[in-house]
Amino acid sequence: MKKLCLFSLLMCSILAGMAETVPFNNPLFTNFRSPLWEGEGDTVMYTADPSAHVFNGRLYVYASHDMVPANGCDHMDQYHVFSTTDLTTWTDHGLIFGSGQVEWGRSEGGFMWAPDCAYNPADQTYYYYFPHPTGDGDEWNTTWKIGVATSNNPATGFTQQGYIEGLESLIDPCVFVDDDGQPYIYHGGGGICKGGRLKKSNWKQLDGSMTAMTGLSDFHEGTWVFKRNGVYYLMYADNHGLDGNQLKYAMGNSPLGPWTSKGVILYATGCDTSHGSIVEYNGQWYLFYHSSNASGQNNLRSVCVDKLYFNEDGTIQVVKNWGEPYNGPHTVTEVANTTDIALTLQAEDFNTGMHYGYWDTTTGNSTNAYRTDVNVDIKTENSTTFVGNMENGEWLRYTVNVAKAGLYDIDFYVASGNGDGKFHVSVNGTQKTAEISVPNTDGWTLFQKLTVPNIPLKEGEQYIDIRISNGFNFDRMEFRNAQLYSGRPYNGPHDINDGAVVEAEDFDEGGEGIAYHDNESTNQSGAYRTDEGVDLENSEESIHISWSNSGEWTKYTLNVQTAGWYDVVVRVSTGNGAPGSLSLSVDDIDEYDMVSTTTANWQTYGTVTVKNVKLTAGTHVMTLNIGGNINVDKFTFNAASYTVTVASDDNETGTATGGGTFDGGAQTTLRATPQSGYEFAYWNDGSTQNPRTITVDQSADFVAFFEKTAYLPDDSRTVCVTCDSRSNEISVSAGVGDLIMSADVKVDGVLVQSAKGIKQAVWNYTVSVPVTQKIEVVVKTKDYKIVKTYWK
Repeated sequence: MKKLCLFSLLMCSILAGMAETVPFNNPLFTNFRSPLWEGEGDTVMYTADPSAHVFNGRLYVYASHDMVPANGCDHMDQYHVFSTTDLTTWTDHGLIFGSGQVEWGRSEGGFMWAPDCAYNPADQTYYYYFPHPTGDGDEWNTTWKIGVATSNNPATGFTQQGYIEGLESLIDPCVFVDDDGQPYIYHGGGGICKGGRLKKSNWKQLDGSMTAMTGLSDFHEGTWVFKRNGVYYLMYADNHGLDGNQLKYAMGNSPLGPWTSKGVILYATGCDTSHGSIVEYNGQWYLFYHSSNASGQNNLRSVCVDKLYFNEDGTIQVVKNWGEPYNGPHTVTEVANTTDIALTLQAEDFNTGMHYGYWDTTTGNSTNAYRTDVNVDIKTENSTTFVGNMENGEWLRYTVNVAKAGLYDIDFYVASGNGDGKFHVSVNGTQKTAEISVPNTDGWTLFQKLTVPNIPLKEGEQYIDIRISNGFNFDRMEFRNAQLYSGRPYNGPHDINDGAVVEAEDFDEGGEGIAYHDNESTNQSGAYRTDEGVDLENSEESIHISWSNSGEWTKYTLNVQTAGWYDVVVRVSTGNGAPGSLSLSVDDIDEYDMVSTTTANWQTYGTVTVKNVKLTAGTHVMTLNIGGNINVDKFTFNAASYTVTVASDDNETGTATGGGTFDGGAQTTLRATPQSGYEFAYWNDGSTQNPRTITVDQSADFVAFFEKTAYLPDDSRTVCVTCDSRSNEISVSAGVGDLIMSADVKVDGVLVQSAKGIKQAVWNYTVSVPVTQKIEVVVKTKDYKIVKTYWK
């Protein structure tokens, strides 16, 4: 069974706002060896898609296995499990399951992707869930099944038990077991996320149908569900392009939603994919994820781990896995002119920590100059200290504090004796430039200025990556305000108010790198604007952007006449049954989530909506960013309006106000007022703030719960509470005509479970504790409270 969080609430108040990195020896498991995909010999162990669980006081990580040589994802043929008691010393339990054991699977093997594991205390069995296709050849992507293997040991002895009937062809299974012992299964992919119940009596069969998870912003794949303090969390990978997916999350009051998206947990790591799991172990929460730092190849990934922290309201802080600034802080100051230097940042002052602040493919600083405790080669010649001997796959990371958000030109001082150097720039894990070529400067110590224009930086702390694809020498960076945007509206002006339409083909004039970026220099279809490089096509009675590829973009100068929040509806089509995706940004600063869709074919159009785009009055530049192949026809700007409903769980106990219909961005105050003899307890999203002011950026439902000011004595028989001394299973049942509203479980005075808004007659919960500890159960109904204490 899962070991429950013994200190989460206690530590939450201490650690709120405290997200410092305590580095681990990332990436994990690379000290173990693996056989090659074919032939003799072995290589470094590469692992991905970690599923972390605590069983019997030990932390286990179930991972997929990238094999050498990498060949897409089809050389993933087996599963390993690793375990630890201190997150420092790990045990590789070896191969626990492989495609050769799947009797119903494809004969060609491979394709053993992200797995999960769950323990059923009723039959004392570990259930291992894994995706695998039945079809050979090109049929692999339409014949996915979720297989099941079982064992009485969490690390060995798994035997295949077939697959779960009734599931569609999706991947990435996740099994979450709720406090009452009910198992739920989730799977997804390609923008689809579904969840449903498994039978309590048979964890290999569905109990009813699967339903779509609603409220998730830009879902791609990789579902992970967990519960903390009575609130459910769903983490997933988004469709973020360029430097790879981000990990995002949503919160809800039910394991099957609806969900409310909350934002990013982990920025893109430079790897094409992202997949993670969250687990509590010994009072600390952790995020497991993967990156390709160790190999420099997207299909040879390695599992990593970092600490995870929650805010007081239950939201999750972004995992700070970018190290600490060296010789900092480094502040981009506010300056008046484009010639003024806002920050000079030396190349050798990259952030601290291998994997966190830099990645280098060789061991040690070969010259022992400046920083002797790093693996990066730092040299001093002709009174200049610089970073040298850089190789493909290496990167340097710098934390900067930006005084004023805006676009910045960064002057890189670089040297090369052959002109083969190449790199690109990322901000907070998002690639912001195409590959940049370093010119031949006629010597490895003859540094010249190379200007990289229009890098968007938000106000506050963020990190910048310099990712190397071929070597050069690097001295410093100088930050300056960017030159003013020189693009001009085409077929404009584009006046924006409610209902305004802008055609996608009417992107600004200004040319490649200013008004647009396209991978080809000519308009391949030759329609409409033949002197520009953006591919435009005339079909289905519309001119539209076509032949698009990830990383391409177009800009549009807007004249906003009516300020406010807008839902931008984009008319699009995709082909070949594959999803396409796009995102919008305003003034290169305000970036909005990638959205994706799939239409029947390139000639069948649908719409996607980028919600809550905030536009102030005046001139702004909107950028269309292509994430995946998609045709784009036009943008329709609709003024955003949202409905907030506010109610009391029971009007006899109290009332709640603050609802209504609001323009996007408006604020409203939610207020809960108890009736005589009652007091406010909490809102349905777990918040205990009353009154509370929220910014309305989506429709939402809020319910206020109240409880008696004075309860009957503890010996009330309205609620019956028992605790099995052998299994530590707590059973709670309400009397006739009553319902359990909340149940708190404490171990030695520390809250380990807080279930709110239950509204059910029976509630069960199993707590895993040493036999010397005290268990206290506090159960409340609308009118009664009972406290039971058990010494173990």
